[in-house]
Amino acid sequence: MRLFVGLGLPENVAFTLELLRGGIHGARWEPKDKLHLTLRYIGEVDGGMVGRVRRALASIDADPFSMAIRGVGHFPPRGKPRSVWAGIDDATPVADLHERIDDALTDLGLAPDRRNFAPHITLARLRDPSSHEVAEFLTRHALLSSPPFRVEAFLLYSSIRSPKGSKYAVEAAFPLDGRTRG
Repeated sequence: MRLFVGLGLPENVAFTLELLRGGIHGARWEPKDKLHLTLRYIGEVDGGMVGRVRRALASIDADPFSMAIRGVGHFPPRGKPRSVWAGIDDATPVADLHERIDDALTDLGLAPDRRNFAPHITLARLRDPSSHEVAEFLTRHALLSSPPFRVEAFLLYSSIRSPKGSKYAVEAAFPLDGRTRG
């Protein structure tokens, strides 16, 4: 099973992000139901590890927080863009949750996340995009923002690859209530 941990988005925020689609030829835009913020990619694991991952995630103690969408960008930051994304206003609580999740999963023996954590919501994947079109997209949506929304849980997703793209399913939700769970 291929797994990752993320934050879902409220319907109104996902709808707003979906409205940004277009303006970059060859972009593969993420559908509204796949928009999320990845906290930690886990990868392929067997059934026994899935149970251990669930228990480790259930033990994470964190408080709910507010989050707002703010701005757009692309990866990589230098060179030919491979994706465009929406950013968030204050990364502090998201980065703290990422660290707690990474620590819990590393304690299970999974390799730690070696990439610099840059919280974002992938809007589209790009293949040989026009630099001009990407620049126009970024300029047009530079002031993107959403009202703050409450994050009260994080999610364990599974991902199944297919010729038409991957499909995501929520395997479990873990409430952020500030109380230690066992």
